[in-house]
Amino acid sequence: MRHFKFTLSIMIILFTSSCESWRCDCEYITYSSNPTNNYTWTETYRSSWDSSCNDEVLSESTSTISGKEWFSRTEIECN
Repeated sequence: MRHFKFTLSIMIILFTSSCESWRCDCEYITYSSNPTNNYTWTETYRSSWDSSCNDEVLSESTSTISGKEWFSRTEIECN
């Protein structure tokens, strides 16, 4: 019976610690860089994100408006 309790305790510890690794605090963020903000990356939108636990760039784009370049980037940032 002692071995059973010990084994059960170890299994509970392993299970709860592995579940912790699935929890993360991620956000979906868009940035822009353009002549109006002196080409400094400026956050334009932020929202919570549940789908991924990895930092990643989802998209990057460049547009030319009146001969000047405008940049945008969307990424996932996790803590």
